[in-house]
Amino acid sequence: MAPRTFERWKKEHSQIRQAIKGGKEVANFVIENELYKKAKSGNVTAMIFFLKNNYREKYTDDQTDPALRQAQIRKASAEAAIAEGKAKAINRANSVEDSTLIVDDVPSEGDGDLNE
Repeated sequence: MAPRTFERWKKEHSQIRQAIKGGKEVANFVIENELYKKAKSGNVTAMIFFLKNNYREKYTDDQTDPALRQAQIRKASAEAAIAEGKAKAINRANSVEDSTLIVDDVPSEGDGDLNE
């Protein structure tokens, strides 16, 4: 079967999507349990991996200042909201004939803080 055919089937048939999702969930569950067993038995690598992925805020190699990291998260969220708003406005404009789209100027990355 061609990959394109498979992708089309996944889009067209919810049963196929659900079966794939269910299979992935089962596989993830099995792997998580094996990782947990190894961590419990004293495998240091498994312990580190488990902690870094389940308690990221506490066990991270990221040396970024927490306040800076929060600012980066806020900025990324604001940029995503702006992009979503622009996309919705464009979609509305495309769905109505003889319409005009007006988008306010949004500060770019070098134009200063979005919170000002």
